[in-house]
Parts: sequence; structure tokens; C-alpha cells
Amino acid sequence: MIIAVCTVAFFALFPWCFNQDLFLVSSRFFIYFKRSILPYLDFDERFDHTRVIRQHYVFLVEILDAKHSGLVGELYRAEVLNAEERDTINSELTSFTQNEKLLSMLSRKNNDQFDKFLDALDNTGQRHVRNHISDQRRT
Repeated sequence: MIIAVCTVAFFALFPWCFNQDLFLVSSRFFIYFKRSILPYLDFDERFDHTRVIRQHYVFLVEILDAKHSGLVGELYRAEVLNAEERDTINSELTSFTQNEKLLSMLSRKNNDQFDKFLDALDNTGQRHVRNHISDQRRT
């Protein structure tokens, strides 16, 4: 209820926002997209693996091979990603942006799903990434 009131008050003060297809209200709380407010969190702080992803974000974005290794398909098979998430990642043109999308999605998954991600790294020939993450996760 409070969110709805705040949202209405915001757009009452800034009516020009309704004329844009994409308007970032706050990268931490809401995204205005085609006249609808969607809850949006970059990282879910409830999970331990979120800290690991943040600490090694640059390494992961540059090193992960989501595009050619079959990692996204493996995550879909393991039910870590749903069909919409899989398609969103695959629609990106570069490996870098695919990795960014994947890490954003993984950061909102639970610990069991993150463990499946680590297994998927093994299954797609990226054990070096798993070892790097696992070493940091223990500390």
C-alpha cells in the first residue's frame, strides 16, 4: 500500500515519466517499464553467494563463458533458470552482457541454486571459475 501511494505521488509530481518506455526510478527499488512498476533488486543480500558475486564481479563478467560453453542451457536443465531468463540471456549480443545478465539473475537465486550453478561450471569445462569462487566462498 505504501509503495503504491509513493509511486502515485512520484508520478503526480513528475508526469513526464509516463511518456517514456523505460524510466529508471531507482536502480535499487523500482523500474518503470511501459507504464508499469516492477519490483527490481540488483542483488539479494540474504544469500552468502551474493557477496561472492559482488567481490568477484569483474573477474566473473570477463571469464565466464555463458555464450559458447552451454552454461545457460545447463542452468536451464538444472532448473536454475526458467525459460524466460534463458531467453533473456541468450538474446544478448555479446558475452559480456550475457554474463552481466546471468550474474544479476544468479544473485537473486537461493544457495541451492547457486550450488547447481557451481556444478554447471564443472559440466561446461569451467572448473577454474568454480575453484576461484569456491575458494573465496569459504573465507
